[in-house]
Amino acid sequence: SVAGNAEEALKLLDHYLEVKPDDFEARQLHTVLCGEVGRYDRMASDADYLLALRGQAPNGFLWRGLARLLLDQVERSLEDLSQASAMDQGSAWAKALRGLALVQVGRALEALPYFEEVLSGAPGPGSIVARLGRAMANAAAGRPQDAVADATEVIRVEPDNADALTIRGDCYLVLDDFAAAASDFQRAMNIAG
Repeated sequence: SVAGNAEEALKLLDHYLEVKPDDFEARQLHTVLCGEVGRYDRMASDADYLLALRGQAPNGFLWRGLARLLLDQVERSLEDLSQASAMDQGSAWAKALRGLALVQVGRALEALPYFEEVLSGAPGPGSIVARLGRAMANAAAGRPQDAVADATEVIRVEPDNADALTIRGDCYLVLDDFAAAASDFQRAMNIAG
């Protein structure tokens, strides 16, 4: 399994980082793997270490911002993601994650331009996150049809995206399409277990 492989890789990196704690690339990989296995506190402390090693590296702020977002420290996450965006204005990830943090604090309309900016660029790894975020923002802003369109596009690219299915199901409920909502919720439950 992916999680099992990540756990094994983490063990190897733990040993390596005991010997070479200041290896930036290894520390960054460790940060990412901690996120993969749900160790968000460790992910945040790794990101702190990255910032101690290279305070001018936007990735440290990006990873810490993501960890804080996952730890539900949204205001602190917004500070880090703002810093990452200021340091790397082309970072689609910083924009998409900042948008997600804004949605999480109830500022959906303020989040939309961040998602739009990511989606107006070349498709990249942040595109799915931005499209899913835009679906969430539109749903929160009372625009269920726009949210359905974005969630449907995410599902087209990632058919097993339970988050997109749940968002689309919620919007179908608002639109009184109960059969479509039930279908999406059933698929999401089958995927999520």
